[in-house]
Amino acid sequence: MTKQQMVVKTAAVIRRQEIPAVAEDWPGVRSRWITPPPAEGGWTGGLLAEWELEGAGWADTHPHDEYAFVIEGELHVECAGEEHVLLAGDTICVPAGQTGRYWAPVYARMLGVWGPNPDGETTEHGECFSLKGPDND
Repeated sequence: MTKQQMVVKTAAVIRRQEIPAVAEDWPGVRSRWITPPPAEGGWTGGLLAEWELEGAGWADTHPHDEYAFVIEGELHVECAGEEHVLLAGDTICVPAGQTGRYWAPVYARMLGVWGPNPDGETTEHGECFSLKGPDND
């Protein structure tokens, strides 16, 4: 066997960790990259993130497809004027260029998958909002 034939590639294991808040002023919205985007430029594969919404939501518009796979809870998504309610095991794809508005009245944990973005186009971040008022914290 030659040296070239003996090269072995190993799998990359990424351990789950506590999911940090996206920002201090975004209560109930937590996210962590599993496979982060490059510091500069675009990417040709998919990106993965784990995110949680707890009595909160957010909206954004991506230059690439965005998939949300619901791991647990109930996720509401509005896209192109239609509202969808997803439960554990459900997946939705918000197409490139469409605004996705996501919210969880109680709690939802998702795996997000972002499609290729070879040109590194910018995502338009919209609003982050709380569904909890002073009487229903």
